[in-house]
Amino acid sequence: MTKEVKLYTEGAIDALEIVIRRLPETKEKFLKDEVLVDATLMRMLEAGEYLARIRDKYPDYYEENHSQAWFKLIGMRNVIAHGYLQVNLDKVWETIVNNVPSLIKNLKDLI
Repeated sequence: MTKEVKLYTEGAIDALEIVIRRLPETKEKFLKDEVLVDATLMRMLEAGEYLARIRDKYPDYYEENHSQAWFKLIGMRNVIAHGYLQVNLDKVWETIVNNVPSLIKNLKDLI
């Protein structure tokens, strides 16, 4: 792992851990808090950007180490950043609850 890959990986971990730390216990509470939703989307975009940089700058490393969760988060980053479609907050919630904890573990295992 190069120093730059490590920094990108740590950046993604930090952003995702903030998402998990702030996440309320229910989707309803999440959806009602516009500031939290905005902050969460920003952190998801940030984490996806770090993983996209690894993919783009270090394709061999990406191919050896990525998971489906990396692919999904990069895709979510693209939707958030470029507004391809309106962001589906139900999918954001499901991604956070079902994929982010294991993604954090996967990324930590790589360091």
